[in-house]
Amino acid sequence: MILLLLALPSWAADVRAVRVSQGATGTRAEIQLDRDAQYTIINLDNPRRLVVDFKDSAVSSDLPMPYGAGLVRGVRSGTPEPGSARLVFDLRGDTVAIRPHMESNANGRVLVIEWPDDGEGDARPVAAATQSAPATTSEPQLVEQPPAQQPVVERPPVVVAPPPNTTPTAQAPVRTVADVAKRGGGRPLLIAIDAGHGGQDTGAHGAAGSLEKNITLQVAKELARQVNATPGMKAYLTRDSDFFIPLVRRYQLARQHKADMFVAIHADAFTDPSASGSSVWVLSRRGQTSQAARWLADQENAADLVGGVRLRDKDNTLASVLLDLSQSATQRASEEIASQVLRGLADLGKTHRGEIDRANFVVLRSPDVPSMLVETAFISNPGEERKLNNPDYQRELARAVLNGIHTYFRRQPPPGTQYAAMYMGGASNTAARP
Repeated sequence: MILLLLALPSWAADVRAVRVSQGATGTRAEIQLDRDAQYTIINLDNPRRLVVDFKDSAVSSDLPMPYGAGLVRGVRSGTPEPGSARLVFDLRGDTVAIRPHMESNANGRVLVIEWPDDGEGDARPVAAATQSAPATTSEPQLVEQPPAQQPVVERPPVVVAPPPNTTPTAQAPVRTVADVAKRGGGRPLLIAIDAGHGGQDTGAHGAAGSLEKNITLQVAKELARQVNATPGMKAYLTRDSDFFIPLVRRYQLARQHKADMFVAIHADAFTDPSASGSSVWVLSRRGQTSQAARWLADQENAADLVGGVRLRDKDNTLASVLLDLSQSATQRASEEIASQVLRGLADLGKTHRGEIDRANFVVLRSPDVPSMLVETAFISNPGEERKLNNPDYQRELARAVLNGIHTYFRRQPPPGTQYAAMYMGGASNTAARP
């Protein structure tokens, strides 16, 4: 171990502590590091595990691994190759972790991983067994075999024994995130998901014959599945099969169902087959301005746009001010959510430009529902076309979009929603509805 540490760079990070806890919002893992470190997250099945690999890092052989809790059965540590550290979280259920992120504290940096709990699985804390099998070295996707002279060393978890002379007591029922949502009342966030094109409108064509309308529907359905599996959220699909919907009708459906967010799913195309990368679009300012004029001119539609305030009985100046305030708030929310989603897509792979784009897309013209259009990849690029047809890649795309939406609404949950109950402690939330 001393030799390993000497071989590491002086700026290498140390894993100082690992904590797992079950709370009101699900299961939370915290990995304490003395400084920043590059890390990679790997999700594995059969059995379900989440693997965290730290580059240029070390984990001490004396570091105790925590008891399991909530959706985490136990934690194991290992060294997949010299100069790196690995932590393996054995999981129960198929809940997907919310996007891991780094936070700072007095002791350095903390990698935080959260699993939302829908309350269907056994959420009781379970102590990791003292004789747990070490992280397997037989799975090529989990452990890279190092040279023979430096074998992988995987250690079973060290279980922290309870204090002596204590009497076991019955555990209080664990409050899952679903419990909090139900007890807090309120409504779930409604995410309207629009699969681009459909019916006679096939959208773009890939070199191998893929149709954009089919890929967008597959990704939209996967996103809806993940949204519905997230406590406090509910999905609404503008189309769930192959049929055509006029563009204006798409965002009107979102408004009619009182959606909190509208997401249009598309696949880009270009004459140059080398064009690649995903992108996220919001409404341009020009489109916003021209649409405001249309709403004011249409007396049948210029009602109930600003938190229940009817514009029909206001003079044109006041109505214009109210609608502009509503549109400005909606635009800000759209841009913030789009930025979060773009970060998630950047973690997944290349983005086309590295920043959110703006255009006067018809489907983004709702004046009171934050809206964005996600170009998942270039279907005209043969390599990206293959990825877009891969169910695993579709799941990752959907997860990146969901993580961005979750991050925004966790910070700014609309009043009266289950998210407000979960992330604002159930207290009255005075934040304005985006």
